[in-house]
Amino acid sequence: MEAQLINQLISEAITGIRDFHKIEVVRKSTSFSWGDFEQCKELFVQVFLAVDKTINKFTYLPEYDEIVRWMTNTEGRGLLLRGAKGRGKTTILMSVFPVLFKLKGYVFKPIQAIDIGVEKYNMVSKTVHFPNLDYLKKSPFPAIDELGIEPQVNDFGEKFEGFNQIIDKAEQRIKPLFISTNLEPEQILKRYDSRTLDRLGRLCKTVVFKGDSLRQ
Repeated sequence: MEAQLINQLISEAITGIRDFHKIEVVRKSTSFSWGDFEQCKELFVQVFLAVDKTINKFTYLPEYDEIVRWMTNTEGRGLLLRGAKGRGKTTILMSVFPVLFKLKGYVFKPIQAIDIGVEKYNMVSKTVHFPNLDYLKKSPFPAIDELGIEPQVNDFGEKFEGFNQIIDKAEQRIKPLFISTNLEPEQILKRYDSRTLDRLGRLCKTVVFKGDSLRQ
């Protein structure tokens, strides 16, 4: 793919995120494919290099093969990127996927986990709402970076796990879910309710990142 086209897609993905109207999707599982393995690998590397200008020397990691295989046929699922820090999870979720989905004509807008509980107060109605949480519950492609670092949502003293509401909605509508996290499965189980791991297995393909950080 031409670099100029990738840069155009990056620009359109950013614009689309700003203009995105939050529409609830029907209960339907949809699969995507960006080509065969070699085509998807080439596309993945091209987009990765285009969105991450900090790379001095690109290293294609073994775990990237699992993402490329997912790209050949998503089977209606998203991705759970779990494991070691500094191996590209955030870059892939926050920057690569928006471009890939822009190629398919969709807006993909990830949210940092720390921002899930950000609140806004309506001076007229005297009510509080949580725009990022509401967005993730309605998005056709809910995507959260660094799941596990977020505090509980505080709604006038009543605290709850925002992620539980997000995954409930994703399960109801069979939405592909996209997560990056440093949490191990037992930590996910401890932090969230007992159904979370089971639902993650249905909505996501898990890719485990292992090894040393590539950050300099």
